[in-house]
Amino acid sequence: MVDQGENKTMEIFDNCSKKSFIDLGYEENIKNVHEIFQMYEARGFLYPQKKQMLGDHLSFIEKNWSRAIDQRLINIIAFKGQDNSFDASVVEWRTVGGGWLYQHLVANQNPWASYCVMRGTCFESEFEKRSKQNWFRPNNKYANKLFGSAVDTIGGDRSVVISYAYLKAKRIILNYEAVSCVTVHGVDANRAGEFRAFVVSQRGMVFAMAEEITETDEDWELSRVNVDYENAGLFRRRHIVLAVDKRRDCIVGVGLVYRGPLGLNFSFIENRLDLIVDFNLDKEMRVDVARALLDASFQYYSDFELDWIPLVVDNASIDDFGHGVDYLRDYKQLIWLQSGFNLFGAHLDKFYKKIITRWESKREFGNV
Repeated sequence: MVDQGENKTMEIFDNCSKKSFIDLGYEENIKNVHEIFQMYEARGFLYPQKKQMLGDHLSFIEKNWSRAIDQRLINIIAFKGQDNSFDASVVEWRTVGGGWLYQHLVANQNPWASYCVMRGTCFESEFEKRSKQNWFRPNNKYANKLFGSAVDTIGGDRSVVISYAYLKAKRIILNYEAVSCVTVHGVDANRAGEFRAFVVSQRGMVFAMAEEITETDEDWELSRVNVDYENAGLFRRRHIVLAVDKRRDCIVGVGLVYRGPLGLNFSFIENRLDLIVDFNLDKEMRVDVARALLDASFQYYSDFELDWIPLVVDNASIDDFGHGVDYLRDYKQLIWLQSGFNLFGAHLDKFYKKIITRWESKREFGNV
């Protein structure tokens, strides 16, 4: 561990080289998942409510992580302090073909540790990465300030922050009979262009590009990604359910059913059902479309380990489902595209430079 005086601080921020971070305590490709989970508990990330939600599945989740790490589908980046214990870590895992999800930033009170692991995500990887994303709670002041402000630096043409309500849907098939729409499983050639256009109109181009919905090869069900997961004894799929207006014969809603190994994310984002309902519909039809999509999507969770489904919707749809669907929390999804990767690194530098300079000043006067 090198001396972290003011001159060293400026040198690190000026150079931002991988070697400079390694000198500080940066490590990547951590394979000891159990040790990382122990760190989560020690740092308070695995708090009682979260442990209860994970239930008896924690050892199973640990095995899923280990298998994914062996095939480089998960990468754990960590920072070790002077006593060789983990001071911080962040995890990245492959969610779509060229898209990676960054999560679980866990650290002690040392901002150098947090900065090192986050800046480490900007180093080039052997895998082609076309997009990155991070999910965070807006009521977490630190995360909201760090990730919620990134668009100001990266720009709205390369990044976006999307707000969601995160709901818990009990797996109770109601055989809901929609009045205004019919549900269709999969996207055939006749609906392909309409499907792309609908998602772009509702979520924007950055979201559609990051989720590879604008791709012309139309691997919407992630069959190529699934091959890599199968090599690890796992799976990764995305099923698509359309709601088509009976009267106008046009798409008015989409269900993106993400399925994968349980617990890649501790909020089960890897298995979320993302409902996109046309915001131009009146309330009555929105409710009808949302309930129809939810009911039609249940079949893809027949082998899901939990008795409920992670459901994300826009905030206007929180009360659209009735019995069996409960609100859990708000979430935000930051997405940034490849053309904004360097700008995200610049955002991290700007954000942490202020924090670290202030922190080191306090240390000098014995206040920390």
